[in-house]
Amino acid sequence: MLACVTMKMLRHAKCFQRLAIFGSVRALHKDNRTATPQNFSNYESMKQDFKLGIPEYFNFAKDVLDQWTDKEKAGKKPSNPAFWWINRNGEEVRWSFEEL
Repeated sequence: MLACVTMKMLRHAKCFQRLAIFGSVRALHKDNRTATPQNFSNYESMKQDFKLGIPEYFNFAKDVLDQWTDKEKAGKKPSNPAFWWINRNGEEVRWSFEEL
């Protein structure tokens, strides 16, 4: 049975609290660099020049989740939950990339 996950529940989940902390300090890491300097003084120009590189036939499940699953099976990526849900009673459900 799947449960409805609210933002309030996610804020209380320890795994999501850690993500918020790591995301806020990521900019302080010595290896956090962008490929090109970011100049946000002319938004319209930046918006016109932006091109998102998505293949014509993109399938997130096949192109992303299947690759992560293969890497986990080959030992090239640690086995982490793809989705981890914890309710207010502390009961949790974890889904792997393979299960998704």
